[in-house]
Amino acid sequence: MVTMDADTTITAEFSVSNDGPDLTGEWLSLTQTCSEKKKGVKCRIKGTVAIRNIGNKDARSSSVQFNLSDDAMYDEGDRFLRKTSTGVVKAGKSKNKSLSGSFPVGISATGKYIIAVIDAGNTVSETNEANNAVVYGPVP
Repeated sequence: MVTMDADTTITAEFSVSNDGPDLTGEWLSLTQTCSEKKKGVKCRIKGTVAIRNIGNKDARSSSVQFNLSDDAMYDEGDRFLRKTSTGVVKAGKSKNKSLSGSFPVGISATGKYIIAVIDAGNTVSETNEANNAVVYGPVP
Protein backbone atom coordinates (compact mmCIF):
# COMPACT_ATOMS: atom_id res chain seq x y z
CA MET A 1 0.00 0.00 0.00
CA VAL A 2 1.27 3.47 -0.89
CA THR A 3 -0.04 6.71 0.63
CA MET A 4 0.52 9.90 -1.37
CA ASP A 5 0.11 13.45 -0.16
CA ALA A 6 1.49 15.23 -3.27
CA ASP A 7 1.76 14.73 -7.05
CA THR A 8 3.93 11.65 -7.54
CA THR A 9 5.17 9.77 -10.59
CA ILE A 10 5.13 6.00 -10.32
CA THR A 11 6.71 3.67 -12.87
CA ALA A 12 5.90 -0.03 -13.09
CA GLU A 13 7.67 -2.61 -15.21
CA PHE A 14 5.99 -5.83 -16.27
CA SER A 15 7.52 -8.76 -18.09
CA VAL A 16 5.93 -11.64 -19.93
CA SER A 17 7.11 -15.08 -18.99
CA ASN A 18 8.08 -17.27 -21.92
CA ASP A 19 8.20 -20.27 -19.64
CA GLY A 20 5.62 -22.86 -20.65
CA PRO A 21 3.97 -24.53 -23.62
CA ASP A 22 2.91 -22.60 -26.73
CA LEU A 23 0.72 -24.41 -29.26
CA THR A 24 0.44 -23.31 -32.87
CA GLY A 25 0.30 -25.11 -36.19
CA GLU A 26 0.59 -25.25 -39.94
CA TRP A 27 -1.54 -26.84 -42.65
CA LEU A 28 0.44 -29.50 -44.51
CA SER A 29 -2.29 -30.41 -47.00
CA LEU A 30 -5.96 -29.92 -47.75
CA THR A 31 -8.02 -31.17 -50.69
CA GLN A 32 -11.68 -31.12 -51.58
CA THR A 33 -13.26 -33.52 -54.05
CA CYS A 34 -16.82 -33.07 -55.30
CA SER A 35 -19.04 -35.31 -57.39
CA GLU A 36 -22.47 -34.92 -58.93
CA LYS A 37 -25.19 -37.02 -57.29
CA LYS A 38 -28.90 -37.34 -58.07
CA LYS A 39 -29.78 -34.88 -55.29
CA GLY A 40 -26.93 -32.45 -56.08
CA VAL A 41 -23.21 -31.96 -55.58
CA LYS A 42 -21.59 -33.95 -52.75
CA CYS A 43 -18.16 -32.79 -51.50
CA ARG A 44 -15.55 -34.42 -49.29
CA ILE A 45 -12.62 -32.76 -47.59
CA LYS A 46 -9.33 -34.26 -46.44
CA GLY A 47 -6.37 -32.53 -44.84
CA THR A 48 -3.52 -32.65 -42.36
CA VAL A 49 -2.47 -29.99 -39.88
CA ALA A 50 0.82 -30.11 -37.95
CA ILE A 51 0.33 -29.08 -34.33
CA ARG A 52 3.55 -27.58 -32.96
CA ASN A 53 4.59 -26.83 -29.40
CA ILE A 54 7.05 -23.96 -29.80
CA GLY A 55 7.22 -23.47 -26.03
CA ASN A 56 9.77 -24.85 -23.60
CA LYS A 57 7.44 -27.13 -21.60
CA ASP A 58 5.25 -30.07 -22.64
CA ALA A 59 1.60 -29.28 -23.42
CA ARG A 60 -0.90 -31.65 -21.85
CA SER A 61 -3.54 -33.19 -24.08
CA SER A 62 -6.20 -30.82 -25.36
CA SER A 63 -8.24 -30.71 -28.56
CA VAL A 64 -8.12 -29.35 -32.08
CA GLN A 65 -11.41 -28.21 -33.61
CA PHE A 66 -11.92 -27.87 -37.36
CA ASN A 67 -14.39 -25.29 -38.71
CA LEU A 68 -15.63 -24.09 -42.11
CA SER A 69 -15.65 -20.29 -42.34
CA ASP A 70 -16.72 -17.66 -44.87
CA ASP A 71 -13.66 -15.60 -43.90
CA ALA A 72 -10.22 -16.16 -42.38
CA MET A 73 -11.37 -15.29 -38.84
CA TYR A 74 -12.61 -17.87 -36.33
CA ASP A 75 -15.96 -16.80 -34.83
CA GLU A 76 -19.38 -18.09 -33.71
CA GLY A 77 -20.78 -18.09 -37.25
CA ASP A 78 -18.33 -20.77 -38.44
CA ARG A 79 -19.63 -24.25 -39.22
CA PHE A 80 -18.25 -26.92 -36.84
CA LEU A 81 -16.76 -29.87 -38.73
CA ARG A 82 -14.90 -32.07 -36.28
CA LYS A 83 -13.02 -32.09 -32.97
CA THR A 84 -10.24 -34.49 -31.96
CA SER A 85 -7.71 -34.91 -29.16
CA THR A 86 -4.18 -33.58 -29.62
CA GLY A 87 -2.56 -35.90 -27.11
CA VAL A 88 0.45 -34.59 -25.20
CA VAL A 89 2.65 -32.39 -27.42
CA LYS A 90 6.21 -32.31 -26.10
CA ALA A 91 8.19 -29.06 -26.04
CA GLY A 92 9.83 -28.37 -29.40
CA LYS A 93 7.92 -31.21 -31.10
CA SER A 94 4.93 -31.51 -33.42
CA LYS A 95 2.09 -33.94 -34.15
CA ASN A 96 0.03 -34.33 -37.30
CA LYS A 97 -3.76 -34.47 -37.03
CA SER A 98 -6.10 -35.33 -39.87
CA LEU A 99 -9.39 -33.90 -41.02
CA SER A 100 -11.60 -36.11 -43.14
CA GLY A 101 -15.30 -35.93 -43.82
CA SER A 102 -18.10 -35.03 -46.16
CA PHE A 103 -20.47 -32.10 -46.36
CA PRO A 104 -24.23 -32.36 -46.76
CA VAL A 105 -25.41 -32.28 -50.40
CA GLY A 106 -25.09 -28.77 -51.78
CA ILE A 107 -22.46 -27.61 -49.23
CA SER A 108 -18.92 -26.99 -50.46
CA ALA A 109 -15.73 -25.47 -49.06
CA THR A 110 -14.95 -23.77 -52.39
CA GLY A 111 -14.02 -20.12 -51.77
CA LYS A 112 -14.21 -20.65 -48.00
CA TYR A 113 -11.66 -21.27 -45.26
CA ILE A 114 -10.90 -24.25 -43.03
CA ILE A 115 -9.77 -23.13 -39.59
CA ALA A 116 -8.05 -25.48 -37.14
CA VAL A 117 -8.34 -24.14 -33.59
CA ILE A 118 -5.66 -25.76 -31.45
CA ASP A 119 -6.49 -26.07 -27.74
CA ALA A 120 -10.07 -25.19 -28.65
CA GLY A 121 -11.25 -25.37 -25.03
CA ASN A 122 -8.34 -23.25 -23.73
CA THR A 123 -7.38 -26.01 -21.29
CA VAL A 124 -3.61 -25.47 -21.70
CA SER A 125 -2.09 -22.36 -20.14
CA GLU A 126 0.21 -21.10 -22.90
CA THR A 127 2.79 -18.35 -23.22
CA ASN A 128 0.89 -17.05 -26.28
CA GLU A 129 -2.85 -17.71 -26.54
CA ALA A 130 -3.20 -15.65 -29.75
CA ASN A 131 -1.58 -18.09 -32.21
CA ASN A 132 -3.91 -21.10 -31.91
CA ALA A 133 -6.07 -20.58 -35.03
CA VAL A 134 -4.48 -21.98 -38.20
CA VAL A 135 -6.22 -20.95 -41.43
CA TYR A 136 -6.26 -22.68 -44.82
CA GLY A 137 -7.88 -20.96 -47.73
CA PRO A 138 -9.64 -19.92 -49.59
CA VAL A 139 -10.24 -23.51 -50.71
CA PRO A 140 -10.06 -23.83 -54.52
